[in-house]
Amino acid sequence: FGLPVIEAMQLNKPVLLSDISIFREIAPNASFTPPNNRRAWHREILKMSVEFKERKSAARNFDKTFWSWESRAAALSNLMGGLI
Repeated sequence: FGLPVIEAMQLNKPVLLSDISIFREIAPNASFTPPNNRRAWHREILKMSVEFKERKSAARNFDKTFWSWESRAAALSNLMGGLI
């Protein structure tokens, strides 16, 4: 699912993810790179390292209410047509 991703966002850490649909869904404000492009990963990791060192890394907006158990259960129930 991506609990480490959620945890990193909650702690306001930079997040770099493979550009796949599930990560786009759970972390739309993260940075993305193609999964199999080593040069792109290298470039993005270096860029994030420099930004972190210079404290220029933008704060990520983490909505705790969106990721609450109640909110996710309601979203799942709505998706399932209220069957849950």
